[in-house]
Amino acid sequence: MIKNALHKVLKITDPAVLGEHILVQGGAFRNPGVQRALELLLGRSVTCPDIAELMGAYGAALAACDSWQAARQASRFIDLAVLETVGDFDKKQIHCRGCTNQCSVTKLRFENGNTFYTGNRCERIYTNRGANRTKGANLLEQKQRLLFERPTQSDAPPRLTIGLPRVLNMYERYPFWATLFVECGFAVRLSEPSTNALYERGASTVASENICFPAKLAHGHIFNLIEAGVDRIFFPMVATEESDFCDSDRTFNCPIVTGYAEVLGSTIDPESSAAIPLDSPPVTFGDHELLRRICANYLSGLGVSRSTIDRAFELAMAAQQRYKADVRAAALAILERARVEGRLVVVLLTRPYHLDGLINHRVPDILADFGVDIITEDAIPLEHGARLDNRFAVTLWEDTNRLFYAAKWASRQPDVEVVQLNSFGCGPDVIATDEVRAILAAAGKGLTVLRIDEIESLGSAR
Repeated sequence: MIKNALHKVLKITDPAVLGEHILVQGGAFRNPGVQRALELLLGRSVTCPDIAELMGAYGAALAACDSWQAARQASRFIDLAVLETVGDFDKKQIHCRGCTNQCSVTKLRFENGNTFYTGNRCERIYTNRGANRTKGANLLEQKQRLLFERPTQSDAPPRLTIGLPRVLNMYERYPFWATLFVECGFAVRLSEPSTNALYERGASTVASENICFPAKLAHGHIFNLIEAGVDRIFFPMVATEESDFCDSDRTFNCPIVTGYAEVLGSTIDPESSAAIPLDSPPVTFGDHELLRRICANYLSGLGVSRSTIDRAFELAMAAQQRYKADVRAAALAILERARVEGRLVVVLLTRPYHLDGLINHRVPDILADFGVDIITEDAIPLEHGARLDNRFAVTLWEDTNRLFYAAKWASRQPDVEVVQLNSFGCGPDVIATDEVRAILAAAGKGLTVLRIDEIESLGSAR
């Protein structure tokens, strides 16, 4: 924890910059082992107050003391005497059923009939906003529908049912795979949307605590497909993507997206445990003819004729291209409407799997509740022959290249700000986040980075 704070968050390479006298605060230092770890790492004593977890509250109180008079004169200050008139209140725990998160919400009801809610991730159902605010447009909601709402079998009886896990790169390539299998006569079964229960179902087979949460979540989705009784599970190892940029160095996926199917095969092994094969052929989308041959080799082994495969492949490529075009068209409509109405737009820098509500922790909903319109990095206007013109970072990762391009586009838009979702432990983001911040800083803009993992407390994010 201490090394992470110093080296990754604060980016300190020389402890001497901390000085000789070091004071720590925050709830983590209620654990004396954390304080001692810092002392051992730095080789000097560290002072910790006995109410470390309350120091932020004291700071807020001191700030109020410094500024309350001005706030009172501006009619923004609520006098402490008002507290005496509040009276008693009833406290009740309820569960929000607005989505699969089913947040535990605390409802406070006061003697005057007013209510206050706390504990919910978003304010879509239970809100303290008071006056109605126009909710912002949320492209991620539209992307979910465009991505997953498509046929899962033809009219004819299916050859087999192929299970597709709703994880990682499937959030990028589901239109292709679903269309390919359906047109070849298979039924497609997509694993259920992520929930905490689904995550916990696979948690015992996670081999590394240091892996990112999107990878950990994949285990539960494999068990979900096993329990659904599919005939085979298909989760390819996608090494490279198509490039949107003519000057990128390469178009790799991150090693987790590429290779995690092998981890799932060895830790869960559906074929041995449930007689359900897990098929994970190596795949590239960077070479269409090679991709066609890979698909033909796999599908012919399942008894599909070459003519059927060729036809299905063309339809699958068209479905994938149509999905990407529809996403960009939806983003353009949001952007044009926001500019007519003078609304703020946020480009949310994500990875494809951040479309998963359990992974993004409903951060897009929080932004939309604030009245902000949201588009994503893969949906911004992209001219023909788009260039990265990146002189300071090697452009090897296609998803990362999108972040660079989106940052440069946003830096030229006066009505657009940038927020990045970073799944804690993401290796490529170690480089990408710094580069995106530098691109925006050169144009006088800041970057908001929200580091997220399986922890659900989003008070600080809001």
